[in-house]
Amino acid sequence: MSDLYWHPEKKIHQRAGIAFTLDGVQYPANWPLASLGFVPVVTVGEQQDQQMYWINEQLHEAVMTITSTPKDVDLLSATESLRLVRDGMLMDSDWTDLPNAPLTTEEKIAWQEVRKELRDATEYLAVAWDEMAIEEKLRWNYLPITPNKIMDLIGRDPWEE
Repeated sequence: MSDLYWHPEKKIHQRAGIAFTLDGVQYPANWPLASLGFVPVVTVGEQQDQQMYWINEQLHEAVMTITSTPKDVDLLSATESLRLVRDGMLMDSDWTDLPNAPLTTEEKIAWQEVRKELRDATEYLAVAWDEMAIEEKLRWNYLPITPNKIMDLIGRDPWEE
């Protein structure tokens, strides 16, 4: 059930559970809105995942219409595409920032440099991303940092036990 209500005569919306004033009279948050002539707003349509769909909500009197249009992956900005990959790589290496990470001082410094490079990658590679073929985008080598460079910087494979 919707928590949004419409008053057909007054042409106003009111959310349930919120104190309000109508015709100069103050009503508490728990006042039954239907007793004052409010009707529940009906929702038409279903909201999908906002990562994969553009969501549009239109409220007209007692009807909320929701449309969910699939996003075209090709229309995602270069920066957004890079950021998704970069964020995954940063999450995989978050452990290196922990105070008790099993790293030497040199290794911690190397990881800080690697992570800074990853954070900076989205700005200067956005244009190159647009020009790359999809097969190239799926490889690690389009970022300025690669697994091999990580191993070179810290002197060992960080994911090996």
